[in-house]
Amino acid sequence: MQRPRQIGYSPLIVIVMMLMSLGSGCTTTLVTDAAEMVGNDVISKEAADYSTRLMGQPATAADTIFGAPTEVLTNESTGDHLRLYSVKKDLLKKLKWVVRCHGDQIAQVSMIDTDPDGSRDIAERLTLDKCYRGQTAEQIQAGKYLRVPVAIFRSDNDGSTVRVYDISTIVDFMGARYCAVRFDYRGIFRNVRILGWLHSN
Repeated sequence: MQRPRQIGYSPLIVIVMMLMSLGSGCTTTLVTDAAEMVGNDVISKEAADYSTRLMGQPATAADTIFGAPTEVLTNESTGDHLRLYSVKKDLLKKLKWVVRCHGDQIAQVSMIDTDPDGSRDIAERLTLDKCYRGQTAEQIQAGKYLRVPVAIFRSDNDGSTVRVYDISTIVDFMGARYCAVRFDYRGIFRNVRILGWLHSN
């Protein structure tokens, strides 16, 4: 039996987003920092070129290239925000451009695979959906698994929030890194994603 190997962590990339491989030569690596809630960073020359081209420009400069953002998420602790865009020609609708901004300036551009773990994530997600349905963040954090979030993001679109939890030490989810839980504007559970599964060789 082959032993699982952990995907290496990218040093600087953005955050995680939620709910929701690529062309030749591309590999993936789990995104840290902001990417805890979005998915896996897709290493590509195109993303690197955009990052170099847009770095230091106003946040809206990304709109001229990628179109209108599908969502803007703000880190409640740092004030930094993430602008998410659809990736053209992505027929499976799995990819997002994620533009991380510090203040009003672009700091980094990444391409994210929002569904790198497929059926494994779906199975765990369905279990947690049933467990947490109708609950608030306080109720969930008083339970067995999720205690203190490592990051909280608020959607500028609809006022919902995403709380990101480190679950790497929880035996029941061994092999996963993060759990991203979205709550509606009232603070009621909406949905969940589990991210950063160990991948097999």
